[in-house]
Amino acid sequence: PSPAIGDDFFYFINEDQVKLSKREAGKLQTKKGSKKGKTLFTDWNEVPNIDLYVVGSVAVSMNGTRLGKGLGFAELEWGILHTLGKVTADTTVVTTVHDAQIVSHTRLNRSHQAPHDLPVDIIVTPTRIIKVRNKQPKPDCGVLWELLEAE
Repeated sequence: PSPAIGDDFFYFINEDQVKLSKREAGKLQTKKGSKKGKTLFTDWNEVPNIDLYVVGSVAVSMNGTRLGKGLGFAELEWGILHTLGKVTADTTVVTTVHDAQIVSHTRLNRSHQAPHDLPVDIIVTPTRIIKVRNKQPKPDCGVLWELLEAE
């Protein structure tokens, strides 16, 4: 999902599935490059349910509490997809971070989250894959329109 791109939500950037150089693939993975792709879905009824949702994090604790960049895009995307029935409490949420971005649960825990904040189920680092033992509930509040700015 890419609401920050502006025009569409999903893009298919290599429709012919041709082998790309690392440089070409890297360019297509940017906001500008992705617009060269084809809109993947024009009708949300065609969108399949999402079983794996990858989200960025600034920091994360072993209990699955994550700290994003503070703009709420991950939560907004989740809220939209939840409202559309495309993600559920059963959707696996994964984040990728460096080992140094994992902090103690005493520094980052559920008490630091708002009800709409998205926890993770799996943490992937360069050295390990961590499955959160006691998964936190995922938000089911949809889009909280009152928290959005008019822009």
